[in-house]
Amino acid sequence: MFTGIVQGIAIVDEISVVPGLSSFSIRFPEDQIHNVTIGASVSIDGTCLTVTRQEGQNLYFDAMQETLRLTTLGKLKPGDRINFERAARIGDEIGGHLLSGHVHTTADIIAIDRPENTRGQLYNAADSEVLTLRTVVELIAEGLGHTWEIVNMPWELAIPARPLITQPLPTHRVLDTTKMQRDFGYRDLVPPREAVVRTAQWLVENPLSDEQASILQ
Repeated sequence: MFTGIVQGIAIVDEISVVPGLSSFSIRFPEDQIHNVTIGASVSIDGTCLTVTRQEGQNLYFDAMQETLRLTTLGKLKPGDRINFERAARIGDEIGGHLLSGHVHTTADIIAIDRPENTRGQLYNAADSEVLTLRTVVELIAEGLGHTWEIVNMPWELAIPARPLITQPLPTHRVLDTTKMQRDFGYRDLVPPREAVVRTAQWLVENPLSDEQASILQ
């Protein structure tokens, strides 16, 4: 078992790939490998691995294909830094949480809170590209395999567009996100044009029920 409290940083020295698994040679700080035994469990970037061999400061671990697929280990390369924690021993004080080190999957980080860099700052929250209504319609048509002719509609018929026209600032607005990108690396996880197409396709594949549709009317 592990506590989730990182004990140090180690370096990936070598990765050997054979059918079905990868073998990692990881160089640990000298003061962190005392009393390590073959078969001991070590958390490598949060994943429980078993020591298969030791050579000096280097410990060796094997990871099967499923482990590589479900964790960040499959993206490691020689020279990368990893965090580690040796298994907790019975009787040790547990300062964190009881963790198994068995990983289910990975997830994407979409935001990082760095208040020391952003406290008191103002940022524009916007997509990397501002699309006009015409562009949105054209993207949806292309994504759904339709050919539409876009024409101007008189006010009497343009009922769906009236909320857009009557808002306080009906003109197109382009917001600069350079500051947000510079200070904490913001980026669109999905480009705006691709997001419009994927959303339209999802809505076609997952139509609203009659009850849901009635709410929008």
